[in-house]
Amino acid sequence: MSSVFIERKNEAILDVLELENQGYTDIHFKGFHLQGSQELPNHPFFFGELDKEGNIKQEQPSYYFAPKDETLDKGKLTIYLHNLTLTL
Repeated sequence: MSSVFIERKNEAILDVLELENQGYTDIHFKGFHLQGSQELPNHPFFFGELDKEGNIKQEQPSYYFAPKDETLDKGKLTIYLHNLTLTL
């Protein structure tokens, strides 16, 4: 069975299972500790905070969850911050 790996900013490759066993299960993106958010009422599977005008705040992470695709059997979580995107 192959191991699961993660590549970090300093280009070190670490075993995710080893990190999990040591208690390192948090995810950070551009200095933000990703902790999730509330699902937006008019946008199913989209999580984030709205400003006074009802627009999604760009200065905080927002998340879009795409449920499992029947043909690929995989779901996808996309995280947005400013003009950056992280897909898991």
